[in-house]
Amino acid sequence: MGHGSRPVGDETGPRLADAAGSVCGGVAHRRGAPARYPEQVHAGQARTLQCRFRDWRAQHGVEPEVFFQQVAVPGREAAIDFTHGDDLGVTIAGDPFPHLLFEFVLSFSHWTWVAVVFGETFEALVGSVQGVLWALGGVPGILRSDNLSAGTHELKASSGRDLTPRFRAVLEHYGMARHHPDARNPRSWGGIQTN
Repeated sequence: MGHGSRPVGDETGPRLADAAGSVCGGVAHRRGAPARYPEQVHAGQARTLQCRFRDWRAQHGVEPEVFFQQVAVPGREAAIDFTHGDDLGVTIAGDPFPHLLFEFVLSFSHWTWVAVVFGETFEALVGSVQGVLWALGGVPGILRSDNLSAGTHELKASSGRDLTPRFRAVLEHYGMARHHPDARNPRSWGGIQTN
């Protein structure tokens, strides 16, 4: 190392911190270092740099997200949701056709059933759930849904939402339990939000 030069390692940490979200940060730094510091970095030193990158990431790198793989079991669960259909541009005799789509998806097979509805109402929700169960010829044990306004109400004490007594009675009648996924975590949704 010559007089007035600084070791490559002095800039490795800040460069890796800048590229913490990048998979190629260490590779780009390793490839760029020989060009910037030809007297300090030799081709045979790549392994040493790789080890330093590994050690730095272990101490300072972005912590990897930990999640458990969802295993879908045939017939166990399904997801429901309403989707606005206005963006589809459907018209009847030239007039816009404002509508919603009720969607039901089995988590394992991705078997899907869709109904056109005209509002996110309790009647549309229950009629669609009943229609899909008749078409399916069975009932999944778990029904995933977000905070459907037709089937939930706000809880003032906890600032959360819970099933309305009427929708709870429908689920109990069919022997289904409700699962409420975490809205902030797409992995908790299963199939319907990722289709």
